[in-house]
Amino acid sequence: ELLVAFSCKRRGFCPSCGARSGAVTFIQRFGSALNLNVHLHMLIPDGVYALRHGKPLFHALPAPSLSELTALLNRIVRRITRQLTRAGLLVEQADQPYLDLQIDDAIDQFGAASLQYRVILGPNAGSRLLTLRNTLSSTPASTKPFTAAQDGFSLNAAVACQAHQSVRYFRASRLFDTLTLAHGDGSFGKLLMQLAKTELLIIGDWGFDVLNQQQRNDLLEVVEDRHGSGATLITSQLPIAHWHEAVGDPTLADAILDRVLHGATKIQMKGESMRKKLATVDRP
Repeated sequence: ELLVAFSCKRRGFCPSCGARSGAVTFIQRFGSALNLNVHLHMLIPDGVYALRHGKPLFHALPAPSLSELTALLNRIVRRITRQLTRAGLLVEQADQPYLDLQIDDAIDQFGAASLQYRVILGPNAGSRLLTLRNTLSSTPASTKPFTAAQDGFSLNAAVACQAHQSVRYFRASRLFDTLTLAHGDGSFGKLLMQLAKTELLIIGDWGFDVLNQQQRNDLLEVVEDRHGSGATLITSQLPIAHWHEAVGDPTLADAILDRVLHGATKIQMKGESMRKKLATVDRP
């Protein structure tokens, strides 16, 4: 699916090329140390391509100003606050709203305590430290570049993916098909070098089928070449505890998963499929 910086007439969808405008958002629950504050990473196109002499030329948008970031943050704060209020999770109390969450899962309790700004452990467990809004009468100006802060929220736009940064995406089945074809036409070594140099390799729909011997050998070559040199993102509906079985051979599974999972950030998603939710929203 194509993502563009804007759409004609603000429709959010271009009927001529099938592209959508908007952003790709990734929710990160945990940061460094024990930072449990929920924060969102958003990938937003910052320009457009136009043909020049038959070749695509990228026209970058200018960097956002502080006033533009502040205006966007104001809109985000209003919408999040409104959504939390509608869901019955935001409690207004003397201009200091706080979140009222009841969580049973032990791990989620830490996240809920962070969102509520409550102490989770020790003799002061349950006491509230801060709220969604700053306790100071005014918010100090941010010293970070391309950053706006308000009411306990912050927006940072200081990171950009440069054009030279390489990303490749494969569904797992198509990755193995591509590797198999490369064996046949003699380009396997060249393909391994290309994958090794890719800064971010994304493998989707992992674990649907148990790998055969050739696929196990090929996957080990890929992850070995990339280990310690590039980022690899793997998505799967199969729990990580069953990935060993999906590889098939115990020895190769140990070798592959040791390189894939050692030092990896593991994120378990919950809830309904987004395709199901979007189908419900689009239904007349």
